[in-house]
Amino acid sequence: MLKHLRSVGGTLDHMDVTELFANLQKAWDGIETPAAFFARGDKYERQLEKAGQAKNPELRLAFALATFEASGEFEPALRDWDAKKKSEKTFPKFRVYMQQEFGKQHQHNKTTAKSVGHGIANSVTDKQAEELDQIEAQAFVLAEFANSINEQNNKQFAEMMALFKKALDSKDSPKPGNQNGGGGGGGKPKKKCPHCGLEVYHKPEKCFELEANADKRPANWKSKKST
Repeated sequence: MLKHLRSVGGTLDHMDVTELFANLQKAWDGIETPAAFFARGDKYERQLEKAGQAKNPELRLAFALATFEASGEFEPALRDWDAKKKSEKTFPKFRVYMQQEFGKQHQHNKTTAKSVGHGIANSVTDKQAEELDQIEAQAFVLAEFANSINEQNNKQFAEMMALFKKALDSKDSPKPGNQNGGGGGGGKPKKKCPHCGLEVYHKPEKCFELEANADKRPANWKSKKST
């Protein structure tokens, strides 16, 4: 509805305003950056301005403090913020402050993820991966595990396919002396078959001259006895 009103230039009623205020107060999800969180709020604030609602940075600061405090992710940083002078505790400064603190925390956790994640990636089983998905951990730590495992599995898969192709090539390669019977030579010397009378590689019981092997004869096969 709000998208439609923006496209046609219509006005916002009290229900739209209520919805925008609700969106403005949505909690931080713990994943997106504070910069993205604040930018989302700016979008709703601009819509409220169109509806005649003036900007209220003090209210937005209160909302932001409440949601970041509820997340439990920035307790030391928020204590430092509370210790600042009142003149320094403005909404614009809080935006910059929280993004800086998020960057510090992200870098610290990323370093920890590399030292821990790469060390155990080779021993992670399907069951352990499922358990890891259940624990409360930073999203990028799990990403480190997944990237390490995927990289290893891709390498193993490529090696397996190379071996499989090699085996197929060896199996499908033509073998000499298989003109009048089943089975290839495989480097063995030819022997005269008592049924077709030819020097061949196939075993006597595999000769196509035998009626028992009639169903195995090639479509263009001709009996050597008739020639």
